[in-house]
This record gives sequence, structure tokens and C-alpha cells, in this order.
Amino acid sequence: MAKKSSKNVQELVQKELLIGLLLALGLYYIFYFVVNWTMPMKDDPVLKLVFGLKWLIYPVTCFWLGILVLFLHRLFSGNFEPVFENPPKEFRHHIEYVFSTLQHLLLLFFTVVLFAVYMPVKNMSIIPTVCIVFSIGRLFFWAGLCKGNVYAYFGRLITLLTTVAPLMYLSVRILIMNFIK
Repeated sequence: MAKKSSKNVQELVQKELLIGLLLALGLYYIFYFVVNWTMPMKDDPVLKLVFGLKWLIYPVTCFWLGILVLFLHRLFSGNFEPVFENPPKEFRHHIEYVFSTLQHLLLLFFTVVLFAVYMPVKNMSIIPTVCIVFSIGRLFFWAGLCKGNVYAYFGRLITLLTTVAPLMYLSVRILIMNFIK
């Protein structure tokens, strides 16, 4: 009976990961090809950098929301023990969300900066796409952590796709542009 239950959970996780992959690709398609973003007028690196950094407000908002919820949860629970030494069970998922979001946010920051520097203006719509899909993935991840189900894997996959895939694409593009001419 335990093997069957484990197999069902594994199938459910695989199904959710596949749905997450399809949703992420669908969101990428909609936000990159369908939505018309206002781009910088010139190919000036400073304008492109400001354009990229202003879109980071959505992922940073997800991070600060996590900190705010952790603070309010602690304030109203009456538990004032240090959180990071031996966190109570009800705080663990909020702490994991905040730390994970901070790590992915740093990766996203470097992704956006590299895109702003190396991409031409006509391809800059990838920045709002990455930032919005990242935020959606983080919210799914947080909901999954709070519920304790496979939505955490779903959100983690979407977040991973928005940080790692653009960095790999940009690495290959820079390699081809600079070294293989």
C-alpha cells in the first residue's frame, strides 16, 4: 500500500512539473510575443539598464511580502524566540520562502543586468517577461510551501526556468557573438 501511495505522489509531482513547464512556456509566449511593452528609444546601455531594473520591482515585492508575512505571523503569534536558531514549525515555510526568494532574486538581478547590457533593444521584452513569470512562480512556490503539496515544485520549476534558462541563453549568445565570429 505504501509503494502505491508513493507511486501516486511521484506521478502527481511529474504531472505538476509538466503543467508548470507548459504554463511557464505559455506565459513566456504571451508576455514576449503578444504583449507590447514600451522599450527604451535608443540603444543606450544606461537607458536599457534603467528599463531592466524598474521591472525588478515585482520580484522584489514578492520578497518583501514574504518578510512582512513572517513579521506579522511572529507578531501575532506571541512567539518571540529567535527565528533562525531553532525556528518553530509554523515559521519554517515562511523562512524557507524568504531565503529561497533572496537567492533566486540575486540570480534574477544578474540576469536582468546582463540582458540590459548585452541584448539589443528589439529583444528587451524578455526582461518584463522574466520578471513577471518569476513573480508568478514565487507566489506558486509560497502557496505550495504553506499548503505542503506539489505546488511548491510547480513554483520552483517556474522560478528556475526564469533564472537559469535566460542565463544559459545569454551565455550562448555572448559566446557566439564574441568568440565564434
